[in-house]
Amino acid sequence: LLNYAEKNFIPLDEELKILNMYIELESLRFDDSFYYELKVDDALAGEEVQVPSLMIQPFAENAIWHGLLHKEGEKRLLIHFKAEENALLCIIEDNGIGRAKAAVINKNKIASKVHESKGIGIIKERLQLLQQKTGKPASIVFDDLQPSGTRVTIIIPYYNPEAL
Repeated sequence: LLNYAEKNFIPLDEELKILNMYIELESLRFDDSFYYELKVDDALAGEEVQVPSLMIQPFAENAIWHGLLHKEGEKRLLIHFKAEENALLCIIEDNGIGRAKAAVINKNKIASKVHESKGIGIIKERLQLLQQKTGKPASIVFDDLQPSGTRVTIIIPYYNPEAL
């Protein structure tokens, strides 16, 4: 992870390797208690798509730690990369307890009273800068799923450093 932290952009296939290793470690840590799947549209296969480094991992971490960890029964995490005309869509979806219940649990933890998460704010800033640089929309959309779970959609404009 530290090797990629210094880089602004990395190839999508490298990001997939990092995500897979991270999720596999978390799966082992939690006794293989959840199912996960990384999907990539066929249209992206073989393409040299660049993505902002380490942008997806914090959302996978949130899904596991705040959504799935506290859920009873079947636990699923899906991360899907989709090709759009001007952007790469990354959808992180879990069937966990949802953001409202997770917020209640975190509110009652002592550690949350002294720790303020900055990860999502930093990612929003990075997307804003990317939007300014490319002139293409970039954003994060949060959806609460029914009966439970969360879907996060990240719109990442395609970026070609040589073209700008």
